[in-house]
Amino acid sequence: MVEFAQTATDRRLCRLLAVALAGKGAFGRFRRVPADYPAERERWYRMREVALSERARERLGGLGIEPVERSRNG
Repeated sequence: MVEFAQTATDRRLCRLLAVALAGKGAFGRFRRVPADYPAERERWYRMREVALSERARERLGGLGIEPVERSRNG
């Protein structure tokens, strides 16, 4: 989330994300902020998906398991 906030190009969005990330309840606040920025919301979900996928591959690799890629269509 911090990396995403640092890469936002809209200054207002950057400020809103910085406030959202401060303190307790950051996940919920962060999730609501991009709702008014559809392109940024999509960018967030793509960035999140890539990060989660990389973490899963690293974890599986650490366990000696070769991950199998599935197509999105099936």
